[in-house]
Amino acid sequence: MPTRDSRPLIAHSVPLLQEWLPKAGEVIVVDSNSTDGTRELIESAFPYPNVQIHNRPPGLYAAWNFGIQTASRPITYISTAGDAISERDLATLNSVFTSHPHVDVVVSSPRFLDGDCQPTPGKVWPIHKLWTDEVDQDVIQLSGPDLVAFALKAAHPPYYNNWLCSSASNLYRTEFLKSHPFPENAGHGADTLFGIQNARHMKAAFYRHCCGTFVVHEKSSNAHHLSADEIFDLYFLRGYQEELRWLVEQTAPDSSAYVKDLLLNLEPGYEIHKRSLPTVRVSLLEDENGRLRARNQALQEKVAQLKEHNASLKGQLAQVKIDGKQNDFALKKIPKFLRRWLA
Repeated sequence: MPTRDSRPLIAHSVPLLQEWLPKAGEVIVVDSNSTDGTRELIESAFPYPNVQIHNRPPGLYAAWNFGIQTASRPITYISTAGDAISERDLATLNSVFTSHPHVDVVVSSPRFLDGDCQPTPGKVWPIHKLWTDEVDQDVIQLSGPDLVAFALKAAHPPYYNNWLCSSASNLYRTEFLKSHPFPENAGHGADTLFGIQNARHMKAAFYRHCCGTFVVHEKSSNAHHLSADEIFDLYFLRGYQEELRWLVEQTAPDSSAYVKDLLLNLEPGYEIHKRSLPTVRVSLLEDENGRLRARNQALQEKVAQLKEHNASLKGQLAQVKIDGKQNDFALKKIPKFLRRWLA
């Protein structure tokens, strides 16, 4: 449970959490210098021997990673502040986990609440698109190229939807999270980037029914030192391209419905489109690729200008050092002139 000045959110979920927290193997709270009484509320509401509270510097996904590395139980549930899950829902997800050996995550969709914790329709997430009228099973398993294709289509720009939905309605294999930590340098979308980067390594079971609740907050400002566009260019686009390249190397474009669906709804995947789409579409993609190359050239020219400016600054600094040495030499002579004048 990562927390930071989240007392009102946790207070709302206290009654539900009190029903099952005493039965959990361990409860790891990672608080980041809360000053609104969050830690005091947790200590008073959950005075159980299995609850441990740690204080760590601010950083949501750094808190996630610290808590996961501390965990000793085989299955981990991440309880984000304000979101809640019942013992019944946890038991249901756990039964999916145990009945599908070797999965690394059980994914479900939550019930949505607004900022006042009232039911709201929420939005359509990738998991909602898995089930159609023809699909009658309660669990769908995806791994390998199928899961990578599903993850890439889900994270399609400009929305970067996360195929993992909300961790507040999932269960994870602890050892997998320990060996594949969440990125700490990608702003609010680090769990989405985690899903892109690790889809090829994971086996996922998607559960048809809702579990837990998810509070839909107003979008907060990006506190990251990079802008959202810079984060996308540096991390998401690179990760997207790496997984797309892997997908091309692993499978023929028509190997599965998930891969075919990705091909028909993909913009960044220029190379994979070029292998499978007609000439007109390829021409359009080449135009887009040319635009991106022009942007890259402009950025390279800007880098060259910055390097030239940096070289100029280095020259100025060298001159300042020379002037400083001359001034030091002149100052050393002053006492001699003063002695002569006084005499």
